[in-house]
Amino acid sequence: KEGNAGNVSLSFKTIQTPEQCSGVTCSAIAGKHFLSTHGQLQWNEGDQTSRTITVQILEHPGWNSSIAFRDFQVLLENITFFSGRQKARTYSGPQQVLAIVRIEESDGPGIASLDVTHTFVREDVGTVGLK
Repeated sequence: KEGNAGNVSLSFKTIQTPEQCSGVTCSAIAGKHFLSTHGQLQWNEGDQTSRTITVQILEHPGWNSSIAFRDFQVLLENITFFSGRQKARTYSGPQQVLAIVRIEESDGPGIASLDVTHTFVREDVGTVGLK
C-alpha cells in the first residue's frame, strides 16, 4: 500500500530456477511447477488499496514421497516515487523485497483413516470385516 503523498511504482517478477533464489532453498521451477510472470504495480497519490500479483500454479504428474512442498520467490524491485508531492524525494527503503511462495504437494497417496472403538468377535469366526 502507498501512503497519502506521492506516486509509487515497482516492478515484480518470479524467480525462474532454484539457482537464482536468494537466501533460501527453492525447489520449484518455472514452467514445471508454476508459470513465470512479471509486471509493474503503481499507486497514485492517496491510493491505499492493496494490489495482487497472480502466479499460476501448475499441476504436474507423479509424486515424490520425499518432497512435501516446493518453494519459489517473487522479487519486488525498482521501487520509485514519480510525480506528485514526493517526486523530488528518493526512496530510502529496501531496494528489493523477496516473497517466498510455498506450493504444497497434492499428488500423494492420500490419507487413510480408521476409527474403531470396540469390535467384538469370536475367535472361531476366522475373519472380521471392518467398515
